[in-house]
Amino acid sequence: VKGVIFDSSPGERRVSALFRAISAILGGHPMTNFPMSFLITIFLSVYWLYE
Repeated sequence: VKGVIFDSSPGERRVSALFRAISAILGGHPMTNFPMSFLITIFLSVYWLYE
């Protein structure tokens, strides 16, 4: 199980896909969308890394 968790750790492609998905879900004006998407992506990446 630990190998599977390690293999699914956030890579560059997964993090960028996560950012694009969060941006699409949030929508709205780019001035508010980008910072919120960035913060949520960073939070989820850190959470994903230390899970």
